[in-house]
Amino acid sequence: MVSPPSEFVVVDVETTGFRPRYDDVISIDAIRVGGQDNTQRFHSFIRPRKPLRPEVERVTEITNDTLQRIARTPTEVATAFLSFIGPRRLVTYNAEFVVPFLTAVARKAGNKLTNPVSCTLEMAKCAWPGRTKYSLHAVISHLSGDGIVVDPSIDELDVTKVVYLALVRKLDRLQ
Repeated sequence: MVSPPSEFVVVDVETTGFRPRYDDVISIDAIRVGGQDNTQRFHSFIRPRKPLRPEVERVTEITNDTLQRIARTPTEVATAFLSFIGPRRLVTYNAEFVVPFLTAVARKAGNKLTNPVSCTLEMAKCAWPGRTKYSLHAVISHLSGDGIVVDPSIDELDVTKVVYLALVRKLDRLQ
């Protein structure tokens, strides 16, 4: 039987675009699951290289004003985030998007991101091959068809955590 790691970190980012080489991470949110404290949270805004475009403000609901007031430097956030995650497995909904941005953040602190990664999007594609929709809400719907209830009103990181744990069990049953 496959079991999830005793400790892992669910992570999500908000960015100024889709290309880690040219665009910036403006927010990192994470929850560390397991261990003695059971669940700890990390959140930080990151100062981008240039002001946000109006469409980025609209999509992310993060404003230039907020970033000017409370965002920290990329190096400060990278150092704090890498300390928070340690060597733990990272869990994210779309690793193909998130991990390159996290790698760029780590690089700004002079580090490398070497953590193992689990992608709930790829796990869902293995659990339900041939489906046409794999959005987080579609995956929640697929899980409810398997008798697993995920409350979509809870925070996206908590939803991703519940989805990850359910997918680990489902994929174990399929083997």
